[in-house]
Amino acid sequence: MNITTLLLLATSLNFTAVDSLLELQGKIVDASNGDKLIFATIELYQNNSLKQIIYSDVDGTFRIEKLEAGIYSMEIAADAMKTKTIEKIRILPGKKAPLIIKLDKKKGENEILDAAVELGAEGLSRLIKKLLKKDN
Repeated sequence: MNITTLLLLATSLNFTAVDSLLELQGKIVDASNGDKLIFATIELYQNNSLKQIIYSDVDGTFRIEKLEAGIYSMEIAADAMKTKTIEKIRILPGKKAPLIIKLDKKKGENEILDAAVELGAEGLSRLIKKLLKKDN
C-alpha cells in the first residue's frame, strides 16, 4: 500500500464519520397567536448532560448540527414566555421533520394591565372598592 492509497482511505473514513452526523431543526412560536419568537434560548441535553446552547434566529427558526443518533431533551425559554421542556426527542438517520415548538405566555403584570383596560375606569373603580371592603 502506498502513501496515496493511505491518504485516500483516511479521507474516505473522515467523510463517512461526518456524513453520519445529524441535525435537529425547527421553529419557536407563541402558542396564542403563532408569532415567531426570536432569540429564544434552546438548550439540548443528552443523558442529562448539556450538549449545546443555541438561539432562534430572526425568523424564530433554529438548527442544531453535528448530532449523533440518539435520544435528547430540550429546554426552550423566551422573554415573557413560560419555559418548556421536551423529553425523548429521537434523532435518527433519514428523519428530517422540523419541530414546531409552541410556548405559552407567562401570567403576570401584562395580564393584569390587559384586564384593567378591559374593565375600563368604572369597572376598575368597582373592583378596587370590592377588594378594599374584603380587606376590612
